[in-house]
Amino acid sequence: MNILVNYTPGHAGPKIMKGFVNAFRRLGHFVTDRPQGDELQKSYDVILGYSGTSVIIVDEKNGLTLDAVLKACLIQYWADDVEDINKICRRGIIFQSDLGCSEKWNALGVSNIYLPLAADEKVFYPIEMGKRFDVILTGVPSAPRIEILKQLEGLNVAVFGQWERGWEKYSEVKKYYYGCVASENELNELYNQSKICIDISSPQNLNSANFTVFNAMASGCLLITNYKTALDGLFGAEQVPSYTGSCRSLIDKYLADEVLLKGESLRQRDVILSGHTFIHRAEDMLSILRSVTG
Repeated sequence: MNILVNYTPGHAGPKIMKGFVNAFRRLGHFVTDRPQGDELQKSYDVILGYSGTSVIIVDEKNGLTLDAVLKACLIQYWADDVEDINKICRRGIIFQSDLGCSEKWNALGVSNIYLPLAADEKVFYPIEMGKRFDVILTGVPSAPRIEILKQLEGLNVAVFGQWERGWEKYSEVKKYYYGCVASENELNELYNQSKICIDISSPQNLNSANFTVFNAMASGCLLITNYKTALDGLFGAEQVPSYTGSCRSLIDKYLADEVLLKGESLRQRDVILSGHTFIHRAEDMLSILRSVTG
């Protein structure tokens, strides 16, 4: 099968779609991935997105032509909520990684399929490295994240993210700030240098596990996240440690017991490998496509 992936602007969106590109290729499909701003993307307006992007299946006999693209089955994969989605979604299949958004859109008459995020286990994996930090937090600032940082006083905490994306507004965070991560490989190294990765969903996250959950778990770093009901259906009996309100007692529990911390870190890696890689999601996506198109 020929698959064309177009990247649209965003922070996590391009990284998510790169995971699908790698997965489709590992499954034996021919994939052409177009970077943001590619001329082909400017040639037609059928591909529009907020922070996700679109995967277009092109008939192998026709090859990668604009005519084939416009006649192809369009799949749009979204990682965020967006207003007036009917105005920007054309035809084809819509996948939504946020269960809360998926339920909201279906209630509004926008048919979509819930497909959670995942990790690329070839990018995020355990490395034998010394632990530099007790707790690491990555991403952009938000009120919940600032509140969590207040709970971590006295621990060896590291914050990584773009300073100009809002961290500079919080003087109390400066003592934790270590800089910006340049690549996913560097992020994997940081996870491996940390005992715990603390995750706090962004306000726009209605009910889902975000990208950090999967990547940190795959890296072998112990992941602790804020609780949301979507975790129950996602991991079932293999739940990850989660909190509501304060996270400090949970963090102290694992920092006080290295055997427990190491064991939970390895278990989380196994959970990802057993059902939450981009290979799993790509197989699900293609299976659904075949069931619809025959």
